[in-house]
Amino acid sequence: MSADPRLTEEKGALRLFFHHNLWANLNLFKTCIALTNAELSHTDPGTYGSIAATLTHLVRSEERYLFFLNGQPTKDEKQSETQSTLTELSQRILQTGQALLQVIERVQPNTPVQVGEGEKAELIPAAIVLLQTIYHSNEHRTHVATLLGQLGIKPPPLSGWDFYDQEVLGIEPKETG
Repeated sequence: MSADPRLTEEKGALRLFFHHNLWANLNLFKTCIALTNAELSHTDPGTYGSIAATLTHLVRSEERYLFFLNGQPTKDEKQSETQSTLTELSQRILQTGQALLQVIERVQPNTPVQVGEGEKAELIPAAIVLLQTIYHSNEHRTHVATLLGQLGIKPPPLSGWDFYDQEVLGIEPKETG
């Protein structure tokens, strides 16, 4: 008996979205690692916070979403209480992104997963956690890209067009709007 073609298409789309998510996160970190402390401290109303705070939040959130999906912590609890370097955060976002790519292969979208703890815990479909992971990461990459632009620093390629050029066609991303 062959697999349901809708499920195969759904998994293919999820792979694409999460591969893009990891690629875009790594591109952003590659650019930000070169920033000075003053640049990493730059913030503006309407964004999450400083570039450094936003990147830290992005990493911790993806780790939390991964935990919701597979129930296994991705880091030492002490690590969340200390200030990580951008190099350490970049490694963590790589590990989490790779783990998310593995999780999407086995998780069923309608599988209930626990989100939150204690009285705030609730069961929601895994698909909602997957959706939030993509949305949340994109939102905060946009914040950092805005802050980079304010500093006169060209943001790295992050769009779906850029991903297609670089990862699918193997060419340098074009300037697209």
